[in-house]
Amino acid sequence: MPDLQDTDCREILRILHQLGDVLWYEDCEEFEDWIILEPSLVLALVREVVYHKYEDATGEDYKELWSNGILPHSLLLRLKLWKCLAGIDMTMVQKFKHLLHHLNLVYPVNDLDKLDEADIIVPMYWKMRGNTNTAHKPLTRQDTLLEENVHDDWYFAKWRYSVPIAISDVLFVNFVVKCYRPYVRCEARDTRFECSVRREFRAAIQLSTNTTGRLDDITIEVAAPSKKFAWAEMRYYVIAMEQVLEKDYWGLCKHAKLKRFIVDDQEIDQDVNNLIGKVGDEARLRQKAPWLPPDFTWFIQCAWRKPEVLDRLHLQHRLEVLKNLVITSQSNSLPSLWTLSYPKMGGLLELRIHSDFSGNCCHKPLKIEVTDNFFATHSDFFQVRLSDCV
Repeated sequence: MPDLQDTDCREILRILHQLGDVLWYEDCEEFEDWIILEPSLVLALVREVVYHKYEDATGEDYKELWSNGILPHSLLLRLKLWKCLAGIDMTMVQKFKHLLHHLNLVYPVNDLDKLDEADIIVPMYWKMRGNTNTAHKPLTRQDTLLEENVHDDWYFAKWRYSVPIAISDVLFVNFVVKCYRPYVRCEARDTRFECSVRREFRAAIQLSTNTTGRLDDITIEVAAPSKKFAWAEMRYYVIAMEQVLEKDYWGLCKHAKLKRFIVDDQEIDQDVNNLIGKVGDEARLRQKAPWLPPDFTWFIQCAWRKPEVLDRLHLQHRLEVLKNLVITSQSNSLPSLWTLSYPKMGGLLELRIHSDFSGNCCHKPLKIEVTDNFFATHSDFFQVRLSDCV
């Protein structure tokens, strides 16, 4: 129809979309110029991903799917309809993956990766495995599975968010998706998420009903070899939650119904909402609140809004964990004696790892370029067992 005006065309498409004859996502810039003439095709593609039958399947791809709801991209391309799409045009596969993400049905495993060829998390698989009754059980130290899998002398740290019931399910899904890390073993259920790294930590996140009946609780519990390490790991989860809140729930961040609590060693909820952005010395604040965890400045100063602070905190934590593993573990996977050589006139730092049996270094030195102030900046990490160096 050559005389049809653009506004009339858009109105016709809008009516056809409302009638279900076509799909047109007018308000989404990514899909605005994309008109799907057969809506049932989208339903079939969604059904093949979300309700994929996998219980009796075998193989590594299905192991990932079963344990934590991750659908590898390679497995997606083996599903009947998606395989047909790929045979026609791979860009169609990418387009429909983005549509499923837009509909909040799937998420990339790493939110920094492009979705096109990324493995995806399908939260619906959690519900297939989860027990919905667990949502009505509070996460206490007696109930948690952590106690069955951690050392008796490990420290438990606990944090709780209380959120409006209307958004708790969606917020929990977005938070758990944010918590996936490639090197961490994860298991997800409908209302529970567990992750761990051997000899470093175990953590659980659980959605449960608040005792008031007006809110739901998202409780985070971390167990680690020491209080310092437990709260350093807890920092990762709290920052992840705050990033989700600020990105997708900005209006909720300042709402009275959003409550943040540290659960202290006596299992008492300590409200920390009023500490965000608080001006003052942390040491003085700690005198009034002795239950505060160590190194709590990151929360008071809202580190999740400062990428450079996050990078420094992450580096410091990983170095502390590595140092603890190398020095204190009874079953070291790394030799205990390392030496660093640094020319007085400047140049490349040389790292040598020595045999625990002979003391000799059997490899070519690893040469690392560092800045002139590297040792001064990171002096805390070069004060361990210096008397043993040769």
